[in-house]
Formats: sequence, C-alpha cells, structure tokens
Amino acid sequence: MELISIVRRAVTDFCRRVLSDAEAVARLGLATHELLENSMRYSRDGMAELMVEVILEGAGGRVSVRTRNRAAPEHLATLQTALDRIGRAPDPAAHYQRLIRETARRRGGSQLGLGRIRAEADMALAYEIEGTTVSVLAQACVGAAAGA
Repeated sequence: MELISIVRRAVTDFCRRVLSDAEAVARLGLATHELLENSMRYSRDGMAELMVEVILEGAGGRVSVRTRNRAAPEHLATLQTALDRIGRAPDPAAHYQRLIRETARRRGGSQLGLGRIRAEADMALAYEIEGTTVSVLAQACVGAAAGA
C-alpha cells in the first residue's frame, strides 16, 4: 500500500513528458491512485497489475489506466454493483455527492474512489470479471501532446 503514492508520481512524471494537458495528467494520477488503492485493498493475494496507456492522435489522444487483481467473491459483487450504479448515473457529480452522503454513515469500504474517478477525473469506467479476477479500466480523451 505504501508504494501507491510512488507509483502515482511515476505515472504523472511520465505523462508530463508526453502530454501538455496538465489537467489530463492530474486526472490520470488520480485514477491511478484510486484504482491501485482499491486493487490492493481487496486483492486476495496482495498482488495487483497496473497498465497505463497513452495513445497520441494528432492534437490529442486517449489515456487509460487499468488494474487487475484477484478478489474474494463478495468483493467482486460489491465492486460490480458500485460500478454498475456509477455507469447508470446520468450526472456523475451528483452521484458522487450522493455516495459521500451515503458513506458518511457506513463503516468499511466506501467505493468513493470509483465515484471520484468518474466525477472529478471525468474518466469513463469499465470492468471485466473472469472467475476471481477483476480488471477495472478508467479512460478519457485528452488534449495536445507535449511538443505538438
């Protein structure tokens, strides 16, 4: 868990070199941090994979962060419910505010990080579950590449 901040800094340092969109770099850092934190917190074996992708296309491009880990069935069900709710929410910011109110009274995991990625980082979320392995993807379009 202590490595999450180090990985976030490494990702944002790399992205600053290839993207001139400082806001996109910050959004990517936020998504990296939140997804890794969830992956590690709910990992069955203390392991998680991280993949960061930057695709430059003309004056812009796309960025994505994907995590993959093994999790207990109850955690997979909770994650699936949370991501499905986020995906159905017509207003991500309003949904995030609702999550904050709901979790203020709850003990345990909040799923605020996932709502935060959608609302604050303005990144689309998707997931795949195969057996006990879950992959969560956050992605967004970004502005110009550095040097463009």
